[in-house]
Amino acid sequence: MGDSLAVGLREHVKKRCTLVGIRFTSDARGGTTLRQWLGIGWFDSALSREKPDIIVVSLGTNDGIPRDRKLFGERIKKMMEMSQTRSIRLVWLMPPNMPFKMDPIWEAIENSGVEFLDPRCIDLPRWKDRIHMTLKANELWSQMLWELLAAKKQRCV
Repeated sequence: MGDSLAVGLREHVKKRCTLVGIRFTSDARGGTTLRQWLGIGWFDSALSREKPDIIVVSLGTNDGIPRDRKLFGERIKKMMEMSQTRSIRLVWLMPPNMPFKMDPIWEAIENSGVEFLDPRCIDLPRWKDRIHMTLKANELWSQMLWELLAAKKQRCV
């Protein structure tokens, strides 16, 4: 679940899940923020509706305004609490390197205690907007995610 980066990953992750018989659903909405996912109730609704074993979140790229940056870590912890009370494994896809400052978001993810995948060490090719990843980059990112998740056969959202 998440923003437009999650939209780009959706088909690659779905293909991997299908090949090994894992039920996969996706709720990805371009341009969204962590504040929206919690405040509007999309996150809670997805947990209640899908009842996943694992939830993968790709948020942070659109959370750069100062008000959201300051509360980002607290909001991650809120998602962690909501997931843990339902015995759901929460995995965060940290935003990759961007053409704008992401340090506060990366630090919030690193310091929150959430399990995360950090793609900053990999060169992920981008489209001309320098934000959204190419098909090849999304395939590489989904491979990194798959290696992290591959420990057990579980349902993914």
